[in-house]
Amino acid sequence: MFQDAANRLILILQFSSMVLSTAVLLPFGAACFADEKEKGIAVAPAGTDVFETSFEGTWFVDRELKMSYDALIAEVQLLEQRVSNGDITATQARDSIAALRESLAGVREKIDKQKTLVSAFEIVRQEVEGRIDLGPEKLLVVTADRIKVVGWSESYAKYVVVKTVLSTGTPVDEHLAGIRVIHEHKVSPELVGKTDAEMKVWRDDFLNPKEGVIQTPEQMENKKQMWERHFANGERFMPFVGREVDSLRIEGLIYQEGNQHLSYELKRPEGGGQFGSRWRRSADLTLYVPKCTALLLRGCQMGMDISGVNGHLMMTSAGSQDRDYNGSFSIRDHVGPITLSNVPMDVIERVTGDVRIEATTEMTNTGSHHADGRWVLFTPPPHRLQVSQVTGNLTANLTRSKLHIDGVDGILNVRNDFGDTHCTIAKSLIAGNHRIVGQSGLVSVLVAKDAKIGLPIFAATSCGSAATNLNRDELDDLNVTYNSTEGIRRDWRSLFTALSQNDFEARFALHERPDQIIADRERSPGLDLLSVAGRVEYIRMDK
Repeated sequence: MFQDAANRLILILQFSSMVLSTAVLLPFGAACFADEKEKGIAVAPAGTDVFETSFEGTWFVDRELKMSYDALIAEVQLLEQRVSNGDITATQARDSIAALRESLAGVREKIDKQKTLVSAFEIVRQEVEGRIDLGPEKLLVVTADRIKVVGWSESYAKYVVVKTVLSTGTPVDEHLAGIRVIHEHKVSPELVGKTDAEMKVWRDDFLNPKEGVIQTPEQMENKKQMWERHFANGERFMPFVGREVDSLRIEGLIYQEGNQHLSYELKRPEGGGQFGSRWRRSADLTLYVPKCTALLLRGCQMGMDISGVNGHLMMTSAGSQDRDYNGSFSIRDHVGPITLSNVPMDVIERVTGDVRIEATTEMTNTGSHHADGRWVLFTPPPHRLQVSQVTGNLTANLTRSKLHIDGVDGILNVRNDFGDTHCTIAKSLIAGNHRIVGQSGLVSVLVAKDAKIGLPIFAATSCGSAATNLNRDELDDLNVTYNSTEGIRRDWRSLFTALSQNDFEARFALHERPDQIIADRERSPGLDLLSVAGRVEYIRMDK
């Protein structure tokens, strides 16, 4: 939610004090908050490499095993890139990728058994739990970055918080006490957004000049534009807005609340090492929730495991205080709608209800390095997101994701601008407008051998490629040049469900369809697949 000027400054200070636990070198600025009186030192096992990091420390694994793991990862990525480039079809690559993933799982299993945690600190834990009797509205808001949520049959909610504090041998009782669980029951616009009436009052106060201040028409217009850009379209979680909610948060995990960074050094027997800093305090929250009207999770950037929840689930990155790019994020066995706003997610499966995903911010650990005399700002490959067994509609707006869809019973409305989208269909689609669109990524649909889509198919690209293994009497092709409603003139090459040669009206309507698909305007029912500059595939599996 939006903050006033003072709160916004606090948020900036919080952000500037954050240090990712995955950092290999001490990030610039972290030393300002590190306790230089305490420094942890440890030695890594000989013949090992870093596999992954966590709050507790760094996991090391046998160097040859790590090299095997990295090589398999590279093979999978190369094969997926060849599919995205159109060098081979997804069907041709399917068995190879499955074999590589099986080998990868085997190597990962060996790594999990053999990896060694090396920590430069003593790890002290303390567990606390409490009960929350939900108010009559049955609305719960939780702010946490690492959380496990389990649905249960009791009438109340229960939380279990595991506090973790790093130490170099000094007492940590003060730090354990500094991690506090706060429960409140009240109307909370700062967490869920303002009502329409409150928004109007806020807007009027923002736009109207203060006493003694004269604003020119130009200044007024600038303020209106600022309002529209930064405030008018902010997140509002309507099931909660204007209502009393139960809110749960954990205090004491940011610098302003007493948390600190501890410097560390991990030495290698072969020479060299790893330097950095970690937060002294951390907390893991496990929440058991009854059937509820709605559950809002704020933060959601360190790790998320949600299962068996019954109610409208909403998640947002707002309120996040830290981030783990190696964390695991999943939702399983959910009953009710799901609405996600810019939170990382790996798996969404077995959902009874509609799923709506907004992920327009970057979800990978971007960074920079120097190479060949140049300063390079880089972005790693996108994360994989699996959405499967959804008894409802799937609506997604993604900037860049490696998206896999399987078993969605409702309407598909997916935009994945710069990532690859793979969709497997095993039965007829529900009547309506289905679309999967992108700017430059692969759009690949694999249809089970004996499945009948039951809707017309339209697959188009402007400057990429389109492919199918169906005969021409099933999917015909059309090349057109068309001016969009934005005045952009583009060439389109398309595959479409074959029409009668005399059906001129239907053929002419296909000329406008790419523009209608991109804008998601009203059009005749069908399955629409479009990638402006990428590859589009519609493949019927042979087994």
